[in-house]
Amino acid sequence: MHNAADFMTRIPENYAARLIEKEALEVSVSSKEDIITLVKKLVADNAEIFEVRNNAGLEDWFMEITKN
Repeated sequence: MHNAADFMTRIPENYAARLIEKEALEVSVSSKEDIITLVKKLVADNAEIFEVRNNAGLEDWFMEITKN
């Protein structure tokens, strides 16, 4: 994200946003819907988002896809 620090105050506190570097933020989400909501909000605020990445572990990912 271009100028990530500029968007820190625009991210709701429940996402526990953390500035990783000049162009990277880390947030905690509880669902895929949270990711969609947050990305839409940031884009509406003119954020230039280059990448969204899931940092959950492989085990978490496996458990998620095998729930059904």
